[in-house]
Amino acid sequence: MVVGTVRSIGYYVTEEAAAADYARAAFKYKPTKVPVCGLDLTLVPEQSLIRSENNSTGYKGVKKMKGRFQANFVTEKGKAPTTFGTFDTAEEAAGVYARAVYCLDQRRKIMSPRKCDQGKRVE
Repeated sequence: MVVGTVRSIGYYVTEEAAAADYARAAFKYKPTKVPVCGLDLTLVPEQSLIRSENNSTGYKGVKKMKGRFQANFVTEKGKAPTTFGTFDTAEEAAGVYARAVYCLDQRRKIMSPRKCDQGKRVE
C-alpha cells in the first residue's frame, strides 16, 4: 500500500523474488516523517522523560484519552495546547514531549538576543 492506494508490483514464481521486489518498493515509497506541529524531531536526540507527581500518567505533558496517551504542550497561557499526537504508552508520549520541549528550548535560545557584559547586543 502506497499512501492509501494499492499498487501491483508484479507476479512472481518464487516467494523470495516477490519479497525482494516488495522490499525495494516499500523502501522507494516509504512515507516521509511528518514534522510534529512544525517541529522536525528526527534529529533531536533522545531526552530523559519529565516526571510529574501532579499528573495521573506520571509524566508532564501527557494525558490519557480514550485508552491512548496524548502528548500536549501549552505555548502561551490561555491558548489551546499544541498536540503532538496519540501513542499506545505513556512512555512514548512522554518521549515525544521531552524531545519537543528540548527542540523548543533550543529554538528560543537561538531566537533570543544575547547580551554581553556592557548590555550591548552581540550579533
